[in-house]
Amino acid sequence: MSGAASEQSGVLPRPAQTATSIILGSLAILIFGIQPLLYAAFVGEGLIEPDRLGLLSAAEVIAIAIGSSLAIPALKHASVRAIAGLAILLVAAANYCQTLHGSADMLFVFRMAAGLGSGFLVGIAGMAIAATSRVGQWAAAYLLAQATSQFSPFAMVRSLLAGADEQRASALARDCRRRDARRTSPPAAPPRRRPCARDRNGNRF
Repeated sequence: MSGAASEQSGVLPRPAQTATSIILGSLAILIFGIQPLLYAAFVGEGLIEPDRLGLLSAAEVIAIAIGSSLAIPALKHASVRAIAGLAILLVAAANYCQTLHGSADMLFVFRMAAGLGSGFLVGIAGMAIAATSRVGQWAAAYLLAQATSQFSPFAMVRSLLAGADEQRASALARDCRRRDARRTSPPAAPPRRRPCARDRNGNRF
């Protein structure tokens, strides 16, 4: 059911539909949480220069804003499922295609396409919240879902880095123990030389 149809008929969306829209909207703006890590990977792979990261971030945010504004009129002509499905496909295709092309200009195109699809999902979430009878409660749930989606990537990366640091520390400790054991171990005794046999004239043989 489209947003306009629900307002005209007075039918409120079901809680499950609103919750699904909120989850999709929170996942759509997950880029704000993982953007530093993602852009650092772009620089590490040589896809873009560090001085152009600000422009790339601005272009992606603008695309999200444009997608959010376009979602409102689009919901008057198509169903929420169709628009959400197309938006998810657009985000997935853009994220996949950016791994196939190593050009900085194409990276801008794919990140803006992903931002456009994410903006549609954010717009759907906003329309779903506005159509409910408890706007305040659903808006608070949306903010909580956004905060959780932003915190989760950093918590996962931090746990992974902590595990890697522990492995490096244990490996370094083992190496130190081996070196200490080599230094403190007594030197090996030289091999004993057997006396040479001599004949009656005293010559060795």
